[in-house]
Amino acid sequence: RDANKSIVFSVTCLGRYQLDRVDEFLRKFSSCVTQTMHLITNDDKHTLRSPLSIKLIEAIANHYFCVSYRWLIDYIKYDRIVDK
Repeated sequence: RDANKSIVFSVTCLGRYQLDRVDEFLRKFSSCVTQTMHLITNDDKHTLRSPLSIKLIEAIANHYFCVSYRWLIDYIKYDRIVDK
């Protein structure tokens, strides 16, 4: 990974427990993720449907990866990178 290239994760509509899992993920996998921008969303109420937020609209407009919180949990669960 390029030392000057930063990796940015943003979250929207996550609860405290979910934010703790994001912290766990970042401690465990931050050196493995090579994409520069991901938005982690909450789809607990409706699978594969995220609550509409300004962060989600901005992420889509800027062609960032928008991923479910469940995607992050799979990283942690399987202890390896999984496809988006």
